[in-house]
Amino acid sequence: MINRQDFDGKSYQEMAAAMEADLVLYREKVAVFEDLDACNAEEQILMASMDEVQEHLDSVKYDLPTDVMYDGRKYSKKEVVAKMVYLLNKLEVKWEQTLGLYQLVTMWKSDTFDKIGYRVYDSTLRCLNQVSFKGLSEWTDILVVNEYLSQCHNEYSLDTGMLIYLSECHNVLMNRMKELNPQDDNVPEALN
Repeated sequence: MINRQDFDGKSYQEMAAAMEADLVLYREKVAVFEDLDACNAEEQILMASMDEVQEHLDSVKYDLPTDVMYDGRKYSKKEVVAKMVYLLNKLEVKWEQTLGLYQLVTMWKSDTFDKIGYRVYDSTLRCLNQVSFKGLSEWTDILVVNEYLSQCHNEYSLDTGMLIYLSECHNVLMNRMKELNPQDDNVPEALN
């Protein structure tokens, strides 16, 4: 099974190719499990790997640049953060999302950091992905923000790739468990 540390300093493309190759081997490994005990033992190993990745994601910090160049112009971190806050403020959210977005925008506005955690980076990208941009000014703003955030993108992609890889391994294992313990066809799907 692949470990995230094996890819420090490597590109996401290198990791993606290794994950694809490893998933083929993992499918072959799981396919020969003859009983649920073997599957359960493997699931414990997989869960331990998932716990390690979650611990890593809780502690990892990505370095943020002090400035960024876009289209021949240099933007300071303060300028980029102002653009990001403006764009995030365009979001319309439901009540249950308000606190999370408020905390995200407040964190960015504080501008008291030079590193960003995985979950903040991920939330920022997901929120910006929900915004619609209108006109040259906003298009430029989001492109500047993208350039700024891209400085961390490879490390973020490696970490996200590891989550996806482990999820795929878990899906392979769950499918094998279903093959070994098929449900009665008369049981409603919702109860399977």
